[in-house]
Amino acid sequence: LNAKSEIMAKPGLAEETYKTALRAYISSLATGKTADADKTVKKADDIMNGLKASVGATEEGQKKLISTYVGIARDLQTQMENSPPAIRVALGKGFENFLKRVGEDAKELNVLNWVGETFRAMGESFVEKKVVSAEAEQYFKESMKVYEKILDMGKKNPKFLPPDMAIQIKMQMAKTHRQNQNFKEALDLFKDILKTKNLLLPVQMEVCLTYQDWAAKINREEKDKTKALLYYR
Repeated sequence: LNAKSEIMAKPGLAEETYKTALRAYISSLATGKTADADKTVKKADDIMNGLKASVGATEEGQKKLISTYVGIARDLQTQMENSPPAIRVALGKGFENFLKRVGEDAKELNVLNWVGETFRAMGESFVEKKVVSAEAEQYFKESMKVYEKILDMGKKNPKFLPPDMAIQIKMQMAKTHRQNQNFKEALDLFKDILKTKNLLLPVQMEVCLTYQDWAAKINREEKDKTKALLYYR
């Protein structure tokens, strides 16, 4: 491909070759050293650039590109879930790269929502005994970026984001804040939702869980026990 060989002129062959190379680089993350993960991810990123160029800039080409990214990302997600912690960190680097690409290029609400939810789930998988690791914090932040992109797109085009879905996105953002132990930010978002629809029982329950988690954190850190008790109540 790099040599522009005539052999690769057959329609679809360049695309399939890029896809095969991409899967090979990403799969190698599970067997290589964690220290080499960044180099492998960089190589995979170069392959993704080539793949993007090969499918073209048309709407059909972009849909094909996103479909390819999502398919490989889902395979990688399964591989991550079945891997030991050390390997999971390396695979996470590749997975993060895929999801960022999908989040940058996708324009469909369902795809963007999947990216945000997947980043949030990745963050959860790196939280151990209520301790938010550096990896977890990073993935929670990436999740928030995607949710914010969805809300921004909804402001520009009301047809893109129905009101009920906008509430759902805000709910996911608030839950992500809570999981990242940003409790005040989570409560602010929950309250914003309740100002519009104050009888939503699931939101009220999420508020209770947020106060409970905040109180538990205060208890673990042995700070203000009176404040912890207040939140529990």
